[in-house]
Amino acid sequence: MALVINNRVRELTSTTGTGAVTLGGAVGGFQTFAAGIGNDNTTYYAISINTENEWEVGLGTLNADSSTLTRTSVLESSNGDAAVDFAAGSKEVFCTLPSEKAVYLDASGDQVGGFSSLVADTSPQLGGDLDLNSKNLDFPTVTNISDCLDEDSMSSDSATKLATQQSIKAYADTKLAAVVDDTSPQLGGDLDLNSKNLDFPTVTNISDCLDEDDMSSDSATKLATQQSIKAYADSISGADITTEGEFFSNYTNITGNLTTTLTTAKNRMIIGPITVDNTYTWDIAGTGELTFL
Repeated sequence: MALVINNRVRELTSTTGTGAVTLGGAVGGFQTFAAGIGNDNTTYYAISINTENEWEVGLGTLNADSSTLTRTSVLESSNGDAAVDFAAGSKEVFCTLPSEKAVYLDASGDQVGGFSSLVADTSPQLGGDLDLNSKNLDFPTVTNISDCLDEDSMSSDSATKLATQQSIKAYADTKLAAVVDDTSPQLGGDLDLNSKNLDFPTVTNISDCLDEDDMSSDSATKLATQQSIKAYADSISGADITTEGEFFSNYTNITGNLTTTLTTAKNRMIIGPITVDNTYTWDIAGTGELTFL
């Protein structure tokens, strides 16, 4: 079903009342609704019977063989713009263009009827492809968009043309691939972890770096500064460490007489080079073992 308007479509009818109009054949020199409008289509019509001062203009719908015209909606009429209860007598029904449906220019060249601009149409729809015809699309903040490019390399670097989704993906993928292939990447500024983690191949979720000389946090998810590692290692030089039932002493510098008592429960090991400042006596007692490493 389509809305069709055509020239010189006029038929006679003797229909009375407010119902569908039975078409009775073309007036001389005119064509029938079947020929000019077509079966099942809609058109704007006018009906008049001049002897009774009865008339009606509206939108009508033809049936399957164009033998009747249903008065679908009345636009204007001699009955207060309602359907006319036509009296007996011959009438003419013809195709017309109602003034309220017409779009035209007035004497000043201004449009009358329809939408005066696309701004007035709150839900515009294209009936086909829109050809820019060497014109531009002007957005609120970016004007003069004149084309859409499909360049995987983005070589045009245009500020007045859009890009296809495919080209955007292709260009972004090449940049991501370059990051993977960069064997010596460099940051252009400080990297803020933003409460996220650094995930290494075998140790994941490294979330921070600590500067604790005593390593008190004992964290498996945080790194340590060089200074704190050095301070911690230096602090255990010359100290006693108990581990796994063995008692280790690392005397790096002997500055006085020493007495070492050995037991069977804890053997003593002397680790690393030893510097003796003078002549000192080292007494060894007990039943454990003393081992120099």
